[in-house]
Amino acid sequence: HDGPWDGFLSFSARTGEEDDTRVNIVRFWGDLDDTPVSPENRRGGRTPGRAHYLDFYGRLSYGDDLVLSGRFSDNEKPYALSSVDGKDTWRENRKLPSGYLKLDARKNWGLETVLRFSGFYSRLEPEFEVIDRTLKQEEETLYGEALFERTLWTGRGLLTGGVSLKQKDVEDAPVWDSYFPDFLGPDNVSFLPGVSLQNFDSTLWSVFGQYMHKMGDLDFMVGLRHDVHNEFEDHLSFSAGIVWSPADAWVFKLLYGTSYRTPFARQLLEEDESDLEKAENTSLEVAWSPNDRASIGVTGFFNRISHHIMEDPYAGLSEPNRQEILGVELEGRFKPLKTLEAFANLTLLDNSGPDETYRFTEFSFVTPDGKVVEEITELRYPFDTGPEGLFNSGVHWRPNRRFSAFGGLRYFSTRKLIHPRGEATQEVPETWLVDLNATVKDIGRRNLDLTLTVRNLLDDDYETPGTFSLIDGEPFSAQAVIRYRW
Repeated sequence: HDGPWDGFLSFSARTGEEDDTRVNIVRFWGDLDDTPVSPENRRGGRTPGRAHYLDFYGRLSYGDDLVLSGRFSDNEKPYALSSVDGKDTWRENRKLPSGYLKLDARKNWGLETVLRFSGFYSRLEPEFEVIDRTLKQEEETLYGEALFERTLWTGRGLLTGGVSLKQKDVEDAPVWDSYFPDFLGPDNVSFLPGVSLQNFDSTLWSVFGQYMHKMGDLDFMVGLRHDVHNEFEDHLSFSAGIVWSPADAWVFKLLYGTSYRTPFARQLLEEDESDLEKAENTSLEVAWSPNDRASIGVTGFFNRISHHIMEDPYAGLSEPNRQEILGVELEGRFKPLKTLEAFANLTLLDNSGPDETYRFTEFSFVTPDGKVVEEITELRYPFDTGPEGLFNSGVHWRPNRRFSAFGGLRYFSTRKLIHPRGEATQEVPETWLVDLNATVKDIGRRNLDLTLTVRNLLDDDYETPGTFSLIDGEPFSAQAVIRYRW
């Protein structure tokens, strides 16, 4: 820190074996000729290996008017996958070198107007290792946003407007044309699964505006956003809200908004896709805080999703669908002592809507007269909401400036794994997990801190839905981090 200039630099590194599952298929692609490795040479034994995470982050700012920041990460995570019946287990690995450079600037124009600019450039070079084959991808993103803010009516109103551009270019994105586990059995000696490397780009222009106004105990908000996409139809998003505070202890908030989902890579490559998934959300929140030591809130929400698209590892993209999700969130906070604070939150979901439907060509053949005949298969899967109940609670204890501790309890209700092809559905039971964390500052010298973290303290055995089958959940793990601040 020197006058208006301020700088920050951090570095973190971590390594360890996160998945010790022993795999039994260690070779398959071989030299990438027309046939796979023979079944007798595919088998072996090994564990996925060690994961590592490296992260550099830096920031340089000049007052509040100019901030330049950057980040570089190099992460690698090996893991094991298995077929539905569990007979075939293989290693996959994800490497993700990435980096970005970001600039934020602002300029006050009088007392009532502020001009802002934000822009960044990012580059990712993910590598996907599937048994003995490596697929490399490159992704570049350029984003810029200009924002205008002006206060009106002696501070009671705030008008915001702006324009943004996002350009993304992707090279060699892998798109699977086949269901990979089908090819691993000993009866397949001739065929390799189809995977194509695709290039695509995406350009999104957006113009947006929002107005907020305060009138006594009421706050009003309305916003519009117009998106122009190079591959899909233009869309107009709308948002509105009202906040009412009849007393210091009470807040009522009603919000409504629409949004559009970022498309799958496969959608950008499909010529017949012309619309994006749209979500409409309505929520009502009631919060009560009698003092600064306690608060409680309840939020009910309703989501309507139209032109809903899912991607299946076997059947590709689903037919457009619609879904409705009704939910409620409860949260509370209580601070009985100055050094002790407890919190809890609960989320419950209920879904209604048609099954996901996939129509795809299972195989095709050419008749003697030269006509191509396609055998169309239709699959139906129930919509997967994930756990319909989530609970999270914890206690923070800070007896002094140097020491803090946290104990948490997490809960997931039953979850389902819908196997590809819709042949079966497995359900995993509810799960309770206990976590601990403690930090001691200034150990031995000033600005030297020690943090101890324990996940799944009771080492509960549980399963969670994976890509092709159920996988083991995170076991007991302990981590110690020493951090020095300068």
